[in-house]
Amino acid sequence: MSARTYHRLRTFRQSSAKSIILPVLRSLKVHMGPSSNATISIRCSFFARYAEVVGCNHVTLDVPTGTTVGTAVALLRGVVQNGDQLPDRPMVAVNQEHALADTKLRDGDEMALLPPLAGG
Repeated sequence: MSARTYHRLRTFRQSSAKSIILPVLRSLKVHMGPSSNATISIRCSFFARYAEVVGCNHVTLDVPTGTTVGTAVALLRGVVQNGDQLPDRPMVAVNQEHALADTKLRDGDEMALLPPLAGG
């Protein structure tokens, strides 16, 4: 993680003002691994209760090639505000199709965390 990203996360975690938190989330990119050539960029979307918990509708993550849905969820839980309040294994859709934890992500994928649904 770069020093700039670390500073943004630190500022994000210490501040409770929406005027500071939301711009940080909108520009958040997390870089992992030794080389940016071996990474993919995914858009992570939050809906309903999950969006309320983390304080935004989406973030963009740069993760190593070959990252699975389960690994990306674990990463999200560690970097977004109140991420520890997200479930360890939420229902996930990748590109609008249900996905399991071992589904490999590709560059440009949209990974959506879907809260439990109820209705009648």
